[in-house]
Amino acid sequence: MDDLGNQIRLGDVRGATATLRRLQESLLAHLKSEDEKLYIDLKSADPSGTGGMISVTVSTFSTAMRGISARADRFFKKYGDGAAISGDPKGLQSDFANLQADILRRIQSEETVLYPLYEKHCGG
Repeated sequence: MDDLGNQIRLGDVRGATATLRRLQESLLAHLKSEDEKLYIDLKSADPSGTGGMISVTVSTFSTAMRGISARADRFFKKYGDGAAISGDPKGLQSDFANLQADILRRIQSEETVLYPLYEKHCGG
């Protein structure tokens, strides 16, 4: 993510566009992994069924991730081409900083709550 900041400061629109594309692909792969594996495994491991603590936690994380995904989607659509990047580099930096903060908070909560829950109940 530091690469993007350097690319913006240097006016490297092509590099920034490529970096954003890689970040988008990484985020989409992570979301797919959560949806197709993590959440399903956790819900299946809930001994109390759909109303149990595990299922409620998964639902909470899933809902929060949909919000982050929507913000990320808007960001990537807004800055998906070189013209948008070169036309508003300060806006890009600000919007990216906000998205990055959202993602870092999410990572922290996953590492604190979700992954330990997975390891405990799914042996992951």
